Amino acid sequence: MYYRSRSGHIYNLETGQPVPNAIIEVEEEIPTEGGPPTTGWTYTTTSNDTGYYEIVFNDTTDPLGSVYHIGARNQQGTLTTPLLPPMPGPLPFEPNETSINMFLVEAANLTLHAHNASGATTFNAEIFDRSAKMPIKVLSNVGPQNYSILLPAGRDYDIVIYKMAPLPRHIHGTMRVEVST
Repeated sequence: MYYRSRSGHIYNLETGQPVPNAIIEVEEEIPTEGGPPTTGWTYTTTSNDTGYYEIVFNDTTDPLGSVYHIGARNQQGTLTTPLLPPMPGPLPFEPNETSINMFLVEAANLTLHAHNASGATTFNAEIFDRSAKMPIKVLSNVGPQNYSILLPAGRDYDIVIYKMAPLPRHIHGTMRVEVST
């Protein structure tokens, strides 16, 4: 079994102040053959009164095949981390990382759901950050309930929602969503 440890502080980027009781989450993304990646495990912890956090997560899947997303948000859901690129899986004897400070920015809550003639249905989706020109979240088999995600406010996102299991080869259209608070 491989493990990784991250520790540091959570700060509000605008004020420079520590964010106590922030929620820090690490999520594993596992590639699948012929389809979108799936979510493996999720580890969560909270920062203390000074904004300090430490999170240890174990990997029981293939460390060379999985990637990990780490992010943080405040308890009220009004601040979130900017979108961070995924980390590769841990390798044996990899050192723990300290002083990994994260800075929270204003957040907006985006809620997605899909309906067809029968009502609410499951769906797959990709959320792209238009400025960064990269996908920030790939969702597979979401629903039929709503799916909510905190995104940094003040940015433009493109969202592709599709029913089929594999990632689309040709995107026939995108839906522009303006996220505001």
